[in-house]
Amino acid sequence: MSFNIEASSKLKDDTLAQFVASQVSDELSRVPGLGGTGKLADNLRKNGITSTFQLIGAFLELRAPDMSSAENCNLFAEWLGSKGVVGGSRNYVVRSIAEKCASLMPGIFDISDFPEFSKG
Repeated sequence: MSFNIEASSKLKDDTLAQFVASQVSDELSRVPGLGGTGKLADNLRKNGITSTFQLIGAFLELRAPDMSSAENCNLFAEWLGSKGVVGGSRNYVVRSIAEKCASLMPGIFDISDFPEFSKG
């Protein structure tokens, strides 16, 4: 269940940009990939993750010193899968949270850690 950055590229640029530029919200369904029916957000709530702040915290908690962005994203994708966030939506969530964290803490997510990804 590793992170697939190519699959995350199907996330609309404006959707990702809007999420990254906006204030962090408590509402999980505002995270790209968790909206819609809310089933995936409900899966997180059932596992004790009730806000976007906690979701960001989970991403950061998995980060170890000297860990690459790719390793961090892969661990986060596995963690999300264990909480019931599955399918292509999981890649959207990973990318959205990683990009959001990068906007708040430059350097925590580096797209160049994914050489297989070529945008455009």
